Amino acid sequence: MLLRLRCLSIVGLAAGLGLAHDVEAQEGPGFRFGFGWEQAGGELGNVLGGAVDSEFSLLVPAGPVRVGAGANWASLGVEGRDESWSRIRFHGLAQLPLRLTDGFWPYVEGRAVFHRLRPEDDRFYGSEEENLLRDFAATGWGWEGVAGAQLRLHRRAWLDLSAGWSSSELSPDLSPEGFGQVGAGSAWRLHASVSWFPMADRGFSGGGAGQDRDRGRAVETDAWGQPRNFGLAAAEAFLGNGLPWTFNELVPGRQALLISQISPRSWWRNVEQGWEWDDNAFQVNHFAHPFQGNIYFNSARSNGYGFWTALAFATAGSFHWECCGETHFMSVNDWVNTALGGAAVGEMLYRTSSRILDNRATGTERVLREAAAFVLTPTRSFTRLVTGTAARVYDNPESAWDRRPPGSSSSFVLGMRGADSRRTARGGTLEETLEPHGFFDIELRSGDLGGLERNRPFDYFRLSTQVNFIRGRGLGVLRIRGNLWHRDLTKTEGTDAKLVLMQDFEYENNSAFEQGGQGVSFLYHRESRPWEGDTMAWWAGPSWMILGGVKSELAFAAEVEGIRERFREYDFGIGPGARVGYEWRRNSRPLLEASYRAQFLATLNGSARDGLGSSHTLQILRLRAMLPWRVAGFTLGADYEFFHRRSDFELADIGVVTQNTGIWQTFVSWSP
Repeated sequence: MLLRLRCLSIVGLAAGLGLAHDVEAQEGPGFRFGFGWEQAGGELGNVLGGAVDSEFSLLVPAGPVRVGAGANWASLGVEGRDESWSRIRFHGLAQLPLRLTDGFWPYVEGRAVFHRLRPEDDRFYGSEEENLLRDFAATGWGWEGVAGAQLRLHRRAWLDLSAGWSSSELSPDLSPEGFGQVGAGSAWRLHASVSWFPMADRGFSGGGAGQDRDRGRAVETDAWGQPRNFGLAAAEAFLGNGLPWTFNELVPGRQALLISQISPRSWWRNVEQGWEWDDNAFQVNHFAHPFQGNIYFNSARSNGYGFWTALAFATAGSFHWECCGETHFMSVNDWVNTALGGAAVGEMLYRTSSRILDNRATGTERVLREAAAFVLTPTRSFTRLVTGTAARVYDNPESAWDRRPPGSSSSFVLGMRGADSRRTARGGTLEETLEPHGFFDIELRSGDLGGLERNRPFDYFRLSTQVNFIRGRGLGVLRIRGNLWHRDLTKTEGTDAKLVLMQDFEYENNSAFEQGGQGVSFLYHRESRPWEGDTMAWWAGPSWMILGGVKSELAFAAEVEGIRERFREYDFGIGPGARVGYEWRRNSRPLLEASYRAQFLATLNGSARDGLGSSHTLQILRLRAMLPWRVAGFTLGADYEFFHRRSDFELADIGVVTQNTGIWQTFVSWSP
């Protein structure tokens, strides 16, 4: 109650002076990020010294004031010791701006603050034993008063200088640290930040692409009429890291991982340490991280930017998480998988949601379409919501390639599958059988590779995803292949030939083998139409795996810096490969498919260590046949996949290991 009265009194005093004005020059939500210096006081200040402090806050207009929430991170040194403590503060705020001139806005701000104070965990930089007694945290509520001024730098950017003083109820028992009970303390801080209001001075005419106006200035929009907005894209990418960090910090089960005690000290320490390799599970590195990267990618893609700029956002967002989102070493494999995989997953989801959205729809249909798009691309839906396009009725994209590309098809598959696998090494042969189980597939072909009319990434893409009804291997397959560039060689009424640069995303995870990664392929693609409605296509060309992973018998020996969390079961590698394939389609739906892929991987991290190298050669053959007759969209089919791996280990008593695995599937498919 006392906290409320103090905060309200600050706001009331300023309003009583008659200095409050509307905030139209800072219209819409904004965010603030900056650094400063924090110095602890009181009894706690006798234990802890000062430190660099960082803050991020979201600001939302509410009449003459702004309300919001955010967090502060500081690493406070311990007096007389070579160690530091992490102080994390979550705050809710009410800010009253006092507009004196168009470019100078003093303000006062009241905050309710929740503090978390604990010794920083150095297990990745020191020995684990040194930190066994340090897993405790002191928490408490407090309040803070802030006075500052904003100086206009740009139509949407302001320099924010502020000073604050806070008091807290923290009274931690620091006996394990040799200090005993410490009374409640206080702190003062000085801050320099940048406040950004991405929606300031921005209008929308309600027209289609190219129809927006920024207070009389023409602005560039994408095909969906979404103006470019760097500030909003950056804020969404930042939130894409803030939400998982908050989850790690506040959820008890995640707190035990001791990876969320971030501060400017941990950020700098990670950058100084440089890139390392991690030991996370295959599904984390090759599936979860690409989906996290899709958040960064679509923060830009949904704010008017194209594929390549969005890829830059995914790369920067991934780096930001690796250096500053956790105390774990920066992982080079996470950076690559999150950035490149995030682009493949992100563009696929963006274009799939475009098939659902309809700017001309109204009422219940509009709500359902927007809700369905949110499931696929929450970042895009958030952008449409805050910019108002989710509710506006205006034109859809002019080109069908931006919404529902010609030649597209989809199918939903339900069936049974099983496998037999044999591994042979110097010590003998091991045979394994994959228990037969059910599975569910979603296959999506967006666009027609032979009929591409533009040179834009992912105008054509192919998605294959499989969910297995078996414990421990739920997501078995996720493959995404999309065009990045093409050049027509021949284009006639019955034949198309072209060169195509493709992005390849591979994820295959079952009890017999694991393989996946981020790559590209350069293909000669040719297709013909011998009969009406039928298309036959084949392709061939070299490929390159930028970073791949494959299950390996000696991967547990991987060199992983810091405290090992688990023994990794797969190697990371890089190398050349080749692809060749054939398909026969009728009315855009496949009848017969055959593909072969060869891939060489030189081990970068895993079974290659101490001067002893290793490599893997993979060969994957896939065959699929479907009955040409359909009843109400249903048909029957079967496919077979043969996986061959030859692993060469320089370790003398291991030598060569070969693996042959055959996977069969029978299914029923429905195409709408």
